[in-house]
Amino acid sequence: MKLWGMPDNRRPIIVYPDIFKTFPANRFQDLYPTFHDLCSDASEDDEYDDILAVIPLIRTIGGIVTRCLDNSVTHILCPNLSGHTCIEWTSLTPIAIFHDKHQGRKLHDELLNRGMESNLLLISAEWVHDLWKSDMNKSTA
Repeated sequence: MKLWGMPDNRRPIIVYPDIFKTFPANRFQDLYPTFHDLCSDASEDDEYDDILAVIPLIRTIGGIVTRCLDNSVTHILCPNLSGHTCIEWTSLTPIAIFHDKHQGRKLHDELLNRGMESNLLLISAEWVHDLWKSDMNKSTA
């Protein structure tokens, strides 16, 4: 099984879970938060349960989960991407892909404000599970 943290090109996979009440103001705030820290700062909405549930799995397969939303982030873990498990984000990505349009608009605007444009993937908890299953099948074959 290939761990996310050690891909062929050696670039680490850094995941920002879109579960927080506010976006971090400080670039170095909670660079490597504990699971408890992530949970305590998360919105108290049931739709975030799936996101919180896959955070340990992301770490198990070598991904880095961060509270910092900056240009080091490669993936954003989103709740309820309407009909999608993974989509590349650009400034033209429609808000309609988000089940929660209000949260989707906040994230979209924040990414634009921070100038984050390149190679950023929006992923769902289902995508993480599918990747895990795929890697497990490859390692047992």
